[in-house]
Amino acid sequence: MSGRERVFSVLSGKAPERRPFSALLSLYGARLIQCPLREFYADSKKYVQGQCAALETFGLDVIFAPFAMALFGEAFGGEAGYLEDQAPNLYRPAIPSAEHLDELKVPDVDSHPGLLFFREAIRGLKKSKGEEAALAAILPGPADLPILLMGLEAWLDTLLANPDGTRRTLDLTTPFFLKLARAFVEDGADALVLPAALMTRAVGSPGIVDEVALPVLRDALEELRAPVIVHHVGGRFRKYLDRVARLPFLAAVVLDPRDDPLEAKKILPEETAVVCGPDAGGLPAASPREVEDECRKLLEIFREEPRFILATTGADVPLETEPDRIHAMRKTVEAHEL
Repeated sequence: MSGRERVFSVLSGKAPERRPFSALLSLYGARLIQCPLREFYADSKKYVQGQCAALETFGLDVIFAPFAMALFGEAFGGEAGYLEDQAPNLYRPAIPSAEHLDELKVPDVDSHPGLLFFREAIRGLKKSKGEEAALAAILPGPADLPILLMGLEAWLDTLLANPDGTRRTLDLTTPFFLKLARAFVEDGADALVLPAALMTRAVGSPGIVDEVALPVLRDALEELRAPVIVHHVGGRFRKYLDRVARLPFLAAVVLDPRDDPLEAKKILPEETAVVCGPDAGGLPAASPREVEDECRKLLEIFREEPRFILATTGADVPLETEPDRIHAMRKTVEAHEL
């Protein structure tokens, strides 16, 4: 059974011969092929090479299109910067507030070089490894994209005190999201990963979630009609997981390590998979034994639950992580009997 078959078996509620596992190695691919990050996040062929190396080295069941949120902000006119050991960061958003929306130029998903980097990477991965592993593409949803356009504080101010600015912003971001999401699916993505900052306890408020983030995303997904995976973006879902559970076409939810996985499974629809595992940021300091112990505990918790995928959570696995930590995850799922 291939990794892709294994993942889709779990998503359909069937038991594969072993649990699928993955790690977010979007950044780590640069280490495996020894490629400078500025080149890695500009040359889709280099990125594909890095993800192929990650798949071949660790036997992943899920591979990822670039996890580089800053590049979406850069496509709208923001300024992205590079450090030696991290994915691109957004140093300056394109506009300071919603009052400057008219200054934005919406990038064309079929011709903008920054967006073509993502699309060509998806096509390359699909062609190279699309039958071996499930392919997930990460992009911001319509209510989260404004964070990359004007910054989090300015967007929250807009949501709380500027209804007209909120409407105008979403009238811009929603069509863009749908065009880009459809393009990613057409290019070969099996599922879309949506970092949902506004629907986590750390950022959103009940009013923002219920009146803006949830209905806007729900309507967009009803129109898109493609499987999505909602990601916690470093915040706990806890308080709003029942809202997340209402989203259509919800294939899986990636939990924060502080979320209770069994509680989450009770809240989520039966057909929605839970994705959780070691916090990627803690892997460099963890021993392989500690990684194995954590993975084994989760595998036991979900022994009777068919819809579970073991994976790192949080952001990218840091470059300084020793390979034996990632190998420990694979070793544990292979040793675990269903």
